[in-house]
Amino acid sequence: MADDLRIVRAMPTMGTDIHESATLIGKSSSPLENEALELAAWIFNSVGKVFHVTHDYFDAATGMSAFSNALITTAVQVISQRAVTEGVPKDHAIAITSQCIRGMATLMMSGRSPEQLQWSLSAPGSITGQAISRLEESQLSTILESSLSAAMKRAKDYRG
Repeated sequence: MADDLRIVRAMPTMGTDIHESATLIGKSSSPLENEALELAAWIFNSVGKVFHVTHDYFDAATGMSAFSNALITTAVQVISQRAVTEGVPKDHAIAITSQCIRGMATLMMSGRSPEQLQWSLSAPGSITGQAISRLEESQLSTILESSLSAAMKRAKDYRG
């Protein structure tokens, strides 16, 4: 009976509720595991997109996923709170910000790189160009890198 047991390492994200999860499934080199992996992929494909990752970077990908969720929720909260102080109704502020994020994410998922998109948005003197410059001046990349590293380390420690 124990020979029939197959364990699949999987990590879905909160998007499962709306069929937009980014589920990580650990790859296996064992032919005996293929059936279990296929079943897990079939199950999790019903609630979003499945990413087959090696165990070498499963923890890093888990940390990256958790950090991405934290980043987006924090960013939308800050953006919408500031918009509300400028008179934008909170529900509109959240909806508009979320749709902008969704649009950019969809463009990236269709093959455009973040660098291409940023370049196309960075016309001198443009609103977006000014925002990008301020983000760069504020050392946001350094803060993001540090926070992402902490999330990835936590994911590795959590399993251990």
